[in-house]
Amino acid sequence: MTYLCFFFLQVYSQTKIVFTAIDYLNDEVRATICESDGSNRNELGFNKTYLPVWFNNVVLLNSDTFIWQCDTSGANLTKLFPGYRASVSNNKKMFAFYNGDGIGISDDKGKFIKQISVNIFEDAAITWSKNDDKLSYFDPDKKSCYLFNLKNDSLELFGNSIYHPLWNPKNDLLIFNRARSDGNYSVVMRDGLIGPETIINKSTENGLVPIWSNSGAKIAYLIFQNPIENDPETDIYPCNLVLYDVEKKTEQILSADAAFTDRAFPQMCFDEKDEFIYFTKINEAGLGSIARVDLKNLTQETISKDNYLDERFPQIKSFK
Repeated sequence: MTYLCFFFLQVYSQTKIVFTAIDYLNDEVRATICESDGSNRNELGFNKTYLPVWFNNVVLLNSDTFIWQCDTSGANLTKLFPGYRASVSNNKKMFAFYNGDGIGISDDKGKFIKQISVNIFEDAAITWSKNDDKLSYFDPDKKSCYLFNLKNDSLELFGNSIYHPLWNPKNDLLIFNRARSDGNYSVVMRDGLIGPETIINKSTENGLVPIWSNSGAKIAYLIFQNPIENDPETDIYPCNLVLYDVEKKTEQILSADAAFTDRAFPQMCFDEKDEFIYFTKINEAGLGSIARVDLKNLTQETISKDNYLDERFPQIKSFK
């Protein structure tokens, strides 16, 4: 009986990864899916689809001009709205995206429900407040992060030079990036919207794209290994992947071959049980590969199978 239960779980419990895959030989960029071990790799979209995200049991694809939706096999591909850079609400009942008039919002039935006419910086991603009643965006002219209140259609200033605020799923803490005068970034934790702040990374470090674990007890972020230089030959930068313990106020490097790509968020993710962190690593060919770190024993595993396919920005989901 025990064996049968174990077999049942192995067969019907699956973890799938969606990510962006670049094939330089054929000049193609496609949203792609595979199993957690890298098997059953399948392209979901047409050329120039990128930054796929999970929306319940389907996948939203970004293209240059439209938001698309498909199932995990790539079938039932449906064009939804003009727009790009989809961001899913915490309750998985809505998603927001950029469009020509600012920010659009759809419900989980694919119905367009709201247009927000604001000045947006397209390189920064939209984020949702903890209760999904506010959206964050960055205004490039005012160089500030704003929150749009969906209940009363009002704006409030979140802070200057701040990007990608994320609410802790269990308490009132927030994390975000703040640009510094030296051209680098701080990883900042704030107690509520107006509470005291703690800078997590050292003043000598350039830290980016922090995310919460699902338990809210840990923060993962990237630290640049070298100063940022405008190199036309590459868009991928070597980083350390760092894990920060909120209670203990300690950090540890999980991987020294992680990678950062500009204009993408989030760039890594925890699995639903916080057992693994999935991220982009720089492989032997200097391209991106999907990898993960086991948080129990800190061992690293490469998921991608082909070093000459550039694969980045994993987002995972478990099916039962």
